[in-house]
Amino acid sequence: MRNPRPAPPPGEPDDLELMARVAEGSEDAFAALVERHERLLRLFFRRLGADAGQAEDGTQDTFLKVWLHRDRYRPLKSFRAFLYTVARNVWYDRLRKARRSRETVRLEEMRGAGVEPVNHEATAGVERIDARADLAAGLETLPERMRIVLVLNAYQGLSYPEIADVLGIPVGTVKTRVFYALRRLREFLESHVRSDAR
Repeated sequence: MRNPRPAPPPGEPDDLELMARVAEGSEDAFAALVERHERLLRLFFRRLGADAGQAEDGTQDTFLKVWLHRDRYRPLKSFRAFLYTVARNVWYDRLRKARRSRETVRLEEMRGAGVEPVNHEATAGVERIDARADLAAGLETLPERMRIVLVLNAYQGLSYPEIADVLGIPVGTVKTRVFYALRRLREFLESHVRSDAR
């Protein structure tokens, strides 16, 4: 389940060394970081629910922000924690934009039909998830705060302290969310195994 940490080839600089060079403007060091992390970053977005195109866009946006804000990087935390903090912000920005876009379309459709909603939040319905007994569908059923900690830990291989840095929450909260996410995921999979057996 867990992806191996991208290790530098023997004799190659580690991520922190590369990022220090990137901060000085080295395009070669930046290309090496992209090559080392882009596949796992695409998988990160896919596991959060993005389709292939959205995952590619999210990955590109993340690396673009890393390059544009390279002078702000301070090696106070691991490079992976820094990278996934940027990726998390990209993901949340995309969710907010998508939510606003869906709400605008719904409101326009309702107004076109002569219906004016009283509670705008209530009109932002939840998309129906195809209830297949697989891990991807199970992940999609998790609340966002649970899904992101589980993906960062189980798939991206970040430690609890790294996830705490990425999300800006205490390590204990990370552990609790991982525990409940795993429990809900197990319940989801068990319920679909039972329903398939009928």
